[in-house]
Amino acid sequence: MPHDYSTTLNKGHGRMERRECQVISDPSCLEYLSTGQDWPGLRSVIRVVGRRETDSGTTEQSLCYISSRAAEAQRFLEAQRFLEATRRHWGIENSVHWVLDVSFREDESRVRTGNAPQNMAIMRHAALNLLRQDRHSKISIKARRKLAAWDNDYLLSILAN
Repeated sequence: MPHDYSTTLNKGHGRMERRECQVISDPSCLEYLSTGQDWPGLRSVIRVVGRRETDSGTTEQSLCYISSRAAEAQRFLEAQRFLEATRRHWGIENSVHWVLDVSFREDESRVRTGNAPQNMAIMRHAALNLLRQDRHSKISIKARRKLAAWDNDYLLSILAN
């Protein structure tokens, strides 16, 4: 089956990560996947396989995506572009989760039943967004959070933004 392929290899922090991307954009191949009603505008099917090797072992994850983005004339760049796009997306996701874990200690939360975990996650995201809007303060998000708890005037200024 005709497809585009790209791979990246990163080493550092005691691990080796390899990401492989395969993109199928051939209309005749896509006809088998969709009649046009399932995924209107389907132009590409993407598979990204990530393999991570550390001293403690190897893990592998396979992710599949569909796209309505039209393939360009330079087909050999499509897999590389999708691989970079997925990498940027997960970089953003990971940075948000890292801030929530460090500043709000989200991983240590004991809230686990009913709708409470989802409700608390929404509240933490809202609080993070409000704290990030404070451009006057040059302190960390964690320090801003503590300052808002200690100083009602600062809390009101955060909520007023």
